[in-house]
Amino acid sequence: MQQPYYTTPYLLSDALASRQGVALIVCVQKALAEREYYAGEIDGIVGQETETALFLFQMDLELNITGSINSATLEKLNIVTPEWFSQ
Repeated sequence: MQQPYYTTPYLLSDALASRQGVALIVCVQKALAEREYYAGEIDGIVGQETETALFLFQMDLELNITGSINSATLEKLNIVTPEWFSQ
C-alpha cells in the first residue's frame, strides 16, 4: 500500500528550505532594486528580470558573471549568506 503524501518525512524540511529560498530571493530582488538594477516584481522568483539584474550587477562589480545568486554576489549586496546556502 502506498503511503499518503503527508507522511513523507522530508516534506516538512523541503517546505522550510523552499520558504528560506524564496525569502533570500526577495532580499536579493530588493537589494538589486535599491541599486536600480531590478525593476520587476518583488516575488521571490528568479525569472529573466532577476537573472539579468544579477548579471549586470556582477558585471559592474567585476564579479564572476553567472546571472545567479552566489556568496560573492550576496556579500556585495550586503546580504549575509545563510548557513544553509550552497552554490
